[in-house]
Amino acid sequence: SVPGGALPLLAGSVLLGAGTTGLMLGRYVAADLVPVTRRPQAMGLAVGAVTVGAVCGPVLLGPAGEVARWLGLPAPLGLYLLAVVVFPVAAVISLRIGEGAAIPAATGERIRAGPVRMKPLLVLGAANLTMVSVMGAAPNHLHHHGWGLTAIGVLIGVHIAAMYGPAPLTGALCRRFGARRIALAGTVVMVAAVLLGTRHGGPAWDITLLVLLGLAWNLGLVSGSAWLVEVTPAALRHRTEGLGELVMGTAAAAGALGAAGPLLAVGGLPVLCGVLAAGNVLAAIAIAWGRR
Repeated sequence: SVPGGALPLLAGSVLLGAGTTGLMLGRYVAADLVPVTRRPQAMGLAVGAVTVGAVCGPVLLGPAGEVARWLGLPAPLGLYLLAVVVFPVAAVISLRIGEGAAIPAATGERIRAGPVRMKPLLVLGAANLTMVSVMGAAPNHLHHHGWGLTAIGVLIGVHIAAMYGPAPLTGALCRRFGARRIALAGTVVMVAAVLLGTRHGGPAWDITLLVLLGLAWNLGLVSGSAWLVEVTPAALRHRTEGLGELVMGTAAAAGALGAAGPLLAVGGLPVLCGVLAAGNVLAAIAIAWGRR
């Protein structure tokens, strides 16, 4: 039986996942607020803004804990109290921003994920599957090779910074060179990253692996999103954007539950990264194949 105390935690986790989906969909709202030519940059800025929260959250753990103690509550509840204040404010801001977004008219046309939209969906799915699969294995891998918990936490923080921080630059690159080319470049970087994981070369090797992994994910997320917006008719965009998030979530679940566990059991991180490298090579071929 599930302990009673775990039920609220599980329910909160589900709601947190839904909130994260809404947060990630915010990049498409940013695209609605600017002219067509500036959409990639706007989406990159929206993704890059997540870096602020990712960095400030852990930093505020101590001060928020003191506030919780002052209220007679356990210190770990401090960030939850902060979220209770911050998220309603963010919701109000989002509603006001949404009023200015160019929302396409509804249509009864079905979403047909033909080749033109399959490729950006493939970019989003492959990037998320690869990143989640490796990140699910990384802490145990690092600990096995002598990394302490504090050092692992710092490295994961650096990885997260690489995931979100370069997004404004990635958006600018998409505008300059085209989302498809940046998507292909991101897939190539992903192949290079996971190839590093096929062997162990010491701490510098591990650091390079996780930084490249974060950077490749960033290239895939921003370029895949910009490409999806570019090739989708306005009236289908919102539903197709939701489909993109579904693809990313399904890929993440498949990576964490379906790929990482069995492959790690067979041969550890090298086997997992080898399979992921082969998958990303196939994705790169699919992206490059055919006309623009």
